[in-house]
Amino acid sequence: MVDESASSFSALFGEDFPMSLLHEKGTYRHSSEDGDRSHAEEECIDFFANNNEDSASQGYYEWNWTSSNEDRMDSFVDETEGGTVATSLLAHSHPPPPFAPGDHVYQWCSVAGIPAFHHHAIVMQVYWDTFDGVWMLHVSDFSNISLYDATAASVGRRQQNGSGSTSFTSGSNPFLRNKKPGSWRSYASLASQWQKVIYNATFWQQVTNLSAGTCTCIDCDPPVVVQARVQFLQLNSAPLLARKPYHWLYNNCEAAAVWCKTGKWCTLQALHFLTTAAAGQAQSTAFLAGTAAATQVTVIAPAPGIWGSWFGVTTTTQLPLLVSQPYLIPVLVAYGLITVGVPTIMIHNAKKEWHNITMSLNDIFWSDHALQRPEVFVEYIKLYYNQEERGQMETVTRTPRKKKAKNKENETKTDSIKTAAFWRRRNNKGGLPGGSQKGISLVLYALLVLQLSLSVVGEVWISESCSYTSRASTKAHFGVTFFPRGGATSSKSDTSYQLLAKFLQDKFPRERDSPVSQVEMTNALMTLSLSQQTFKSLDGVAHEAYQRTHTTDDLGDTLVSGRAQRSASRLASVAEAFHACELIEVVHSPFLLSNEMLAQKDVVLNMTASEDSNRKKFILNNTVTLAGRPMPILVLYEPSYNGGAGLDHSTMISLTSSQAPQYVSSVKGRLLIVLGDPYNEDWLNTLRILDEKPHLIRLSSGLVTNEVASVQPTLYQTAGQLLTLLEPHLRYYNSSAIHFVGHSLAGGVASLAATMLDGSIGMPKLSTKDKGKKRRKRSLKSIIEQSDGECSSSTDNASGNTTQFHEVEAISLEALSGLGRGRSSALSLGLPPCLSSNVLAAFCTSFIYGDDIVSRTTQDSINKLVGRIEEKVHGGFITKNLGWVTDTFSLAVSSLQSHGHGSEGEEEKLSIPGRAYLLRPRRLANVCSIHEVGNLKKGGREALREALLWQLQDVLLSKSMWKHHDLESYIQGLEKVQLRSVLEQDSLEQLE
Repeated sequence: MVDESASSFSALFGEDFPMSLLHEKGTYRHSSEDGDRSHAEEECIDFFANNNEDSASQGYYEWNWTSSNEDRMDSFVDETEGGTVATSLLAHSHPPPPFAPGDHVYQWCSVAGIPAFHHHAIVMQVYWDTFDGVWMLHVSDFSNISLYDATAASVGRRQQNGSGSTSFTSGSNPFLRNKKPGSWRSYASLASQWQKVIYNATFWQQVTNLSAGTCTCIDCDPPVVVQARVQFLQLNSAPLLARKPYHWLYNNCEAAAVWCKTGKWCTLQALHFLTTAAAGQAQSTAFLAGTAAATQVTVIAPAPGIWGSWFGVTTTTQLPLLVSQPYLIPVLVAYGLITVGVPTIMIHNAKKEWHNITMSLNDIFWSDHALQRPEVFVEYIKLYYNQEERGQMETVTRTPRKKKAKNKENETKTDSIKTAAFWRRRNNKGGLPGGSQKGISLVLYALLVLQLSLSVVGEVWISESCSYTSRASTKAHFGVTFFPRGGATSSKSDTSYQLLAKFLQDKFPRERDSPVSQVEMTNALMTLSLSQQTFKSLDGVAHEAYQRTHTTDDLGDTLVSGRAQRSASRLASVAEAFHACELIEVVHSPFLLSNEMLAQKDVVLNMTASEDSNRKKFILNNTVTLAGRPMPILVLYEPSYNGGAGLDHSTMISLTSSQAPQYVSSVKGRLLIVLGDPYNEDWLNTLRILDEKPHLIRLSSGLVTNEVASVQPTLYQTAGQLLTLLEPHLRYYNSSAIHFVGHSLAGGVASLAATMLDGSIGMPKLSTKDKGKKRRKRSLKSIIEQSDGECSSSTDNASGNTTQFHEVEAISLEALSGLGRGRSSALSLGLPPCLSSNVLAAFCTSFIYGDDIVSRTTQDSINKLVGRIEEKVHGGFITKNLGWVTDTFSLAVSSLQSHGHGSEGEEEKLSIPGRAYLLRPRRLANVCSIHEVGNLKKGGREALREALLWQLQDVLLSKSMWKHHDLESYIQGLEKVQLRSVLEQDSLEQLE
């Protein structure tokens, strides 16, 4: 055995090892009776010291401390064929170790020689250093100072990093935050320089402890779990802890150590300091207020009676300080709010940040790292099982028999009794018995399977909720799915803000040091929505109060004028809007062309993607594109139509006039041009199109010479392409009413096309004239073919049109502008602002429903929203925490200023063209109120409400801003329109 051991030692330490010492007296341990070292021991020590065998000496003197507190000895274990040979070379008395693996320790760090803050670490290993006769610790910590920083001060005699190189280091310095991101370190240090943080402390221990934040009643986890968390941070410190810079409150060494011990990311020292500061400042404020109220001061006052009033005689009197100096009251209030509110808000923000980091680290740790170490789950189950069992025994022992029944009834009020009852029921039903290894294994496997299942489901949910495809899989139904466009069908309250944040993320500069993430932008949008919800609430309260206080006596007479006439006009517009909704459904679903709605209509042109048509041919033949996508177009002709045209379109002749208008005999039929939105299922690209700078055009008519107006450039170009394509049909039906219909972006194209055809604005010019000539020749040929077979009058008209067409061929395309003057009209639903308000276009009717975001989106409104987000995210302390208050005030001021300026600068701002109606959903009676807005309402009460309460010039942030843009929402809103007051409707129902 000696020879085998000798060969093993020679292989380990080299040929120079004094092998004769192993044979001295036939044993490997030589100690005299008085405890002095033997000659063999000293020679071994000299050998290691002279040969500087650091790696061997470290393993030689390393101690593995056990929980049974047995005597420790330095030993080597050599595995041989004959068995295990344990060779102890040194043995002497030494004090017990002050720490154990998994302990949370700290040390004081000084600034200018004054102890200023703590540095925290986790003990990974404890061993005895025989050279100096001291206990050494192998610790791991999180710091913003590198081990290779030569300027750092030393806290240990011998400190090693993970690669084994020797260097010196200091603790983490909170004054170096934002300079270095921080990293996880491992090194050796003297045990005497560290102190232990006490967990699960009693009340008396917390009272008597003098160091703040180093004694807590929080329970800690087993050492196996603690060391597993440390290893997890060591392996993943770069991607996890380097996301945010080292921060004295949110992200520091103590927070990392507390998470390793408890699974909660928290800074106990800072929390204790802020709580104490808030309480101390509250006490100080109360003391100052009490002192100021009780202090009496001597003041000079006029004498009573005529001596003081007539002759100016004065006297002295005693008054409280707050009475003589009333300005001290707001000063004391402001002082209290600042001194108490600042620490309180810091605590709130810190807890929120700690919670986010805790959830992030725990999710990654338990779903990835812990799965590779089943003993971590076993220790956790043992720990909590023993805690619940102890809680049961203590609860049962401390509860008197007479009060058991009463306590059983109040189980929901006491957590300990609830826990005891739960485990009692489990044991009675054959649940987990105490100390049952089989039951623990079953629970372990169940937890593993559950964790894996939740991880897979979580990954799928996250990937689905964070990705927005370009098309929706299902059609939206109210109460089930919110978004028929963009692919997002989640019903979470923040999904609306996530989609908007995804679009706005490109508006922020990426070269910034701390770019705004999508999560931060979503949270900012949710906070900013509170300010606009305030105005919505005020509008709702005002509407309900008006409905409940006003009776039907305001109508007075039965003459068809005034309020009744406005109601009749609105009723006609609502009826026409219903008809427009049906037509828009047809253009998006061409198989509806065979229904009864088109019984008395002729299909003039069908450029929609039907199931029977060739999809590829449709894309190639359609020359009308909206930002690169072909626009569905359906042209219908109603020969039996005998209503109004142009400005008088969509009016109720029987209610508004006693005689038939003169244009009824001149208008023959109606040409319906229904447009479909090619971006009906793409929210992001819709916003990108609207985020374009308005295009200035020169007006040929107006009160001011060379007056300019603004148009939405993409919609303006598409409207010009549309009229160019429809020119043959427009000239053929030159005596018919022309009515455009569209929703969303197509609604803007419809309004601009009607405005061009009326002559209010000019046509856009094409880039090349050759394409225009070829298109005119094709149009002429189609007109000649259509005129064949008609009656003589039709032939004459066709020839006349042909002559006129040859004349137009020699001039520019602007000749189409004014071709349908007095006959053109448009009805649009959910259209965006596309025309400046200095162009009246009263023949256009528009509808806006609720919080529709598209009807409020322009480049100007998007830039204002980006500015609000910038102020919220990158603002100061007050802006970040009380931003919704300041945002509400700024919104109110900007809205009032916009209303006060009136028409100043209106030619550069886009608005809803023509006569616009806003449908507002109301809680009272579940109806929708209708309000006339738009550029025709230059002033008055409605204009002020439009600017301040309805926020039509700003993006209205709400959960329903995308849902309210859906065509189904417009249909339901039109069905709920209430023209009478609620009380009037109730009285009519009672009479019936």
